[in-house]
Amino acid sequence: MKKVTKLRLGSLVWSSLIILFAWQVSSCATTSGSAGASNENPYDFIDSVQLEKGQVFYKDMISADAGTYSTNAFEAANNFLAMDNYLEFSSNLSEQQQLDLLHALFTNLPARKDKGDVRIVMVGDYFRKGSHLIILIDQVGLIKGKVPGKDFALRYFTNAINFKVTDKETKKERLVDTGKNMSTNVNYYRLAVPYDGGRLVLANNLTITPVTLESAKDDSDLGNMMDTVIKDEFPENDGLAETIYSKLVQKENLDSLIRLLAEMNYFLYQMRINKLSEAEQTLSRLEPLIPQGADPSVVQAVRVEAPLLLRLMKAY
Repeated sequence: MKKVTKLRLGSLVWSSLIILFAWQVSSCATTSGSAGASNENPYDFIDSVQLEKGQVFYKDMISADAGTYSTNAFEAANNFLAMDNYLEFSSNLSEQQQLDLLHALFTNLPARKDKGDVRIVMVGDYFRKGSHLIILIDQVGLIKGKVPGKDFALRYFTNAINFKVTDKETKKERLVDTGKNMSTNVNYYRLAVPYDGGRLVLANNLTITPVTLESAKDDSDLGNMMDTVIKDEFPENDGLAETIYSKLVQKENLDSLIRLLAEMNYFLYQMRINKLSEAEQTLSRLEPLIPQGADPSVVQAVRVEAPLLLRLMKAY
């Protein structure tokens, strides 16, 4: 819905990659591990990991001697939600398993100054018995100059195929995996750029230059701009969301869907600035604002995604 120009994932990264989890890549449930000796295959452990359904395991592929990186609570919850929309964590995992996964994905990642692997995360029996979800977190090089001041991004690279298939029995779409074979041409992944303060900005949320209030042409633009400034790479622009909110809610004849959008994004803004009690109060006001006949995605955002975001952020 946003009209701000965004960059596609493929336009940021140097090249595609195929991983067969053989002798190829560099080197807590929750279960944790650490990298082995340099003369060992760093992927040998994958076949020997025994996990129960939904159990989370992770292993750092380099030491943390150079320090670690953790996202802040808002970024952890927001990035988790972005992946949940495709990978269905909240439908397939218990609340505790979701929290285990949240921490495995976004806390104490070993820092590195070059391209290479950071951590491997596994979720037991995620696709079927004996077929685990694998998420390789690696640091990838960005094309020089694409993202000012940044040479690297974190990639969350999974063994889930980037499209779903219809189950013959249930007639519902389901995830399919590629086992230990992974390719950027076939498998689902998300790319995010780390910034100071634990800000981890998804590639599709980068704006490269700050947006301005003057660029909005109508109320819909203003509502979407709130989402943009909350999630982009410019923390100094976050407060613009509150300015826009005040401008919109004062309008007596504001479209009902735009009013809901403004309130929803104000909830996000309160989450961003860590005012969780206020965010919870705002969330309680959203249900009556859902227009009759609203698109199911709107209902999903209010009834499922927003409460999930708040719960994750509280527990982080």
